[in-house]
Amino acid sequence: MHVYKSSSIYFYEKTVKKLSDDEKNQYHKENMKAADLVLVDTSIMPKTHEGLKNWVIEKSREKDYLLFTDVAKDVQDIIAGGPVPTHIKPIWPFIAFTAFNTLPREFKILYGIKESKIKDIILKFNLNFLKITRPFLPPFFRLIAPARWAKQRITKNPNLKFKDKANF
Repeated sequence: MHVYKSSSIYFYEKTVKKLSDDEKNQYHKENMKAADLVLVDTSIMPKTHEGLKNWVIEKSREKDYLLFTDVAKDVQDIIAGGPVPTHIKPIWPFIAFTAFNTLPREFKILYGIKESKIKDIILKFNLNFLKITRPFLPPFFRLIAPARWAKQRITKNPNLKFKDKANF
């Protein structure tokens, strides 16, 4: 969970704006609620973003703590190429490259992602390019579906129901 959260914060900060500690902690609290819904014992989880970040760094450096499980392999396969929604296929190589190359070093090792200076340069270029172009992209590419639906509910149709989302 934390790796996804940290990568998403890193990506957001590189392509939109820096987040304050309060904003990172709010995001952490929201993710804790999601973890609780899938029966993760959140009572033993660090209560701040920084606390969880430090815990994950410490644990990931322990010998044999990180395991490449069948679930990790499934995640790798999905990021590497599928299944990908048709409308995103043209930009999927960018998404996959960015997803793998924004992982913490220990997780890159786990997934077999090799580091190089050229990859670092390409990653920085891609993130800066996206930061510049993002405001001009259509909402379909800028916002995940739940965010678009929420905005539509608030601004255009306050009575919009989840089942009606396909009509937008």
